[in-house]
Parts: sequence; structure tokens; C-alpha cells
Amino acid sequence: MTRDRLPLLLSATALVVSVLGATPLGHAAYNAVVPNNSVGALQLRNGAVTNAKLRGDAVTSGKVLNGSLKAVDFKAGQLPAGAKGDKGDKGNKGDKGLKGDKGAKGDPGLSGYELIRKSTTAPANSSPRVQTICPTGKKVIGGSSGVQGVPNGMSIHTQINEDNFIADLANTGTATRQRNAVAICATVTP
Repeated sequence: MTRDRLPLLLSATALVVSVLGATPLGHAAYNAVVPNNSVGALQLRNGAVTNAKLRGDAVTSGKVLNGSLKAVDFKAGQLPAGAKGDKGDKGNKGDKGLKGDKGAKGDPGLSGYELIRKSTTAPANSSPRVQTICPTGKKVIGGSSGVQGVPNGMSIHTQINEDNFIADLANTGTATRQRNAVAICATVTP
């Protein structure tokens, strides 16, 4: 068959197929021009075969190469879940991103913080002592002392013992002054 006759033959076949349609004669005419297995990858353009053009059973599991599908090719729940993995090891202090076991709860250290205040007067030319004492079971962790107006001729010496704060005042002035002492107390857990 020459190339000049091919369009004529195709036209005639198309006419027979369109007139006779899906009859045995129409199939025979179609098969005469387009024999079985005569259309392959070389004759098809990219994108020519779409899902809509495929028969429902055109692609079956026997036609799919084993191992060629990926998890994204399946609907949710179609693939069985894998076995649960083993629990990972705890990291050590040098590992980044891993935490070790939680340690035991430590003692609170300081608790029950409170201030104990005491005020007294210091007559002229006297050296009285102000002593603030923490409640039983608490220790002094700090303190302060002061004199009203801080006049000339006054000196204050303080000391901290385990459960009390002492402020000694030497008033060498001529007036009576008020002085104050504050002990900072807390329960101290070793």
C-alpha cells in the first residue's frame, strides 16, 4: 500500500465504523486498519491516556511491577500499620536533645521566711542592746539596725548568732534616741 492510498483507506474505514458502529462488521473494519497490539508507546503522545480513558480493569495488580508503588499511592488505612518500635535509650548529660531520668526531689533549703522587728529607746550617754530572737526551729539568715535621725555621737555594732540578731548602740549624745532592729528568720534545711 502506498502512502497516497492510506488517507483514503482510513477515511473509508472511519465511514464504515461510523455507519456500522459497534456491530461485528464495524469491529472487523476497525481491526483491518488497526490490528491488535499495533498501537504502542511510539504512537501515543504524552498525556494521551488518562484515568477517564482507562477501563475499570485495565490496570490490575498483575500488571503493576512489585515494589514500584509508594505509600502515597494508597488511601488512608489500606496499608497495615507496622510493629511498634522499641523505646529509645535515655541520653547522658553530654547528648544533645536527650534527657536522662528525673532526679529525686531535693530538700527545700529555705522556707518559712519571716521578719522579726524590735524597737527600743537609747537614753543619752547609754549603751543599750537590742536583741531580736527568731521563733523556735528558725535561724537568722540576715538582719539590719538603725537609729532615728542618725545623730552625732552614735555608733552601732551588730552581730548574728544562730537564732538571734543583736544590735549594740553607744549613744554618747545628750538626747534619747529610738533604735530599731530587724532579724530575717527562716527554716534552714541542710
